Amino acid sequence: MSSTFVEERIEVTFDDSWTSVVKWDRERAYQDGIRKLHPTRGVDFCGVRDGGDRDRSLYFIELKDLRGHRIENKKRLQDVGAGPCTECGSVKPTLHQEVALKVRDTLAGLVAAAHKRQPESGRWQPLAEAMIRWDKPICVILWLDEDHMAAPAQPSIHIDNLKKHLRWLTSRVSVVNSMRPPPGVTARYL
Repeated sequence: MSSTFVEERIEVTFDDSWTSVVKWDRERAYQDGIRKLHPTRGVDFCGVRDGGDRDRSLYFIELKDLRGHRIENKKRLQDVGAGPCTECGSVKPTLHQEVALKVRDTLAGLVAAAHKRQPESGRWQPLAEAMIRWDKPICVILWLDEDHMAAPAQPSIHIDNLKKHLRWLTSRVSVVNSMRPPPGVTARYL
């Protein structure tokens, strides 16, 4: 059975090859759990995809819809710090650092939520179980929609920067967009 979610201005549908998908940053386990430890972050989607015998992978997907916001995100996309926040003075992470921090915090949140065994755990328990399986790859996807995206702008730079920030966990990273979504996923602009 397919699952459909809305993230930013995009409707995202995961087909039946995704055996478990949650919108993690909206899950009660995240909201009432690790998110209370500031500044914790969470990825947009976590899922297990059964792509056949050799590809039953755990995915962490962060969707960024930057259409119409190219100028204000230029430094973040180039892996250059965006400078200090005008309100609090803290340094904003680059886009690639932000994705890595969200993956880290999501992993911790899934472990904590699985340990507590909450009533709604049926939705995300398969993710926690897949996470601890050494024989199942963990994949991180940056879903990056920009104004002109027949192909992601400089995808190798994004992939290299993501790998740099995620080498502690996985080298399986990719950059997609709504015109070229991950396998088993469709997207529609709202």
